[in-house]
Amino acid sequence: MRITYAFDNPMPSTKTDTEQLANTVAALARRGLSVDLLLPAQGAGPTADEIRRYYQVTGDFTVSLFPPTSTDRRTVQQVLHARRIASGPYLNGCDVVYTRQLVVVAQALRAGHRVAFEHYRPFGDQYPPVQPVLRTMMRHPRFVGAILHSEHARRSFERIGIPAERLLVAH
Repeated sequence: MRITYAFDNPMPSTKTDTEQLANTVAALARRGLSVDLLLPAQGAGPTADEIRRYYQVTGDFTVSLFPPTSTDRRTVQQVLHARRIASGPYLNGCDVVYTRQLVVVAQALRAGHRVAFEHYRPFGDQYPPVQPVLRTMMRHPRFVGAILHSEHARRSFERIGIPAERLLVAH
């Protein structure tokens, strides 16, 4: 199985989510999956070796880069990066797009890709106005499932009508 883990923040970074992401990518690769970490370019890097060294992980994954946007506004940047990721050649040949970002989920589904979403947040409870969008995305036939970090998060998605068989708690 070929997985593209799409992330729109620069790496390496001291941000906690990048530590978790690097460990997930490496663990999937150690299980024999073909994993490509898709990141915004920072010059000519980072390379997979730089990511492995910085986060002290092992696993045979690759890194692909896409051109970053020039805006500093995070919300605009997320949308532009998601569109760029989903509409460019970056996802060609992957079986599943794996991401922590809802805007990437939406754009990848729209572009015809199978998608897995991972997060720790109980989005169903935290952001009630987003519930209809979550239901639409997470009930989509190409939505593979959500990998969540707690029973608390899983229950929040179930409460808003996401099928239990699409929710997995893994930590």
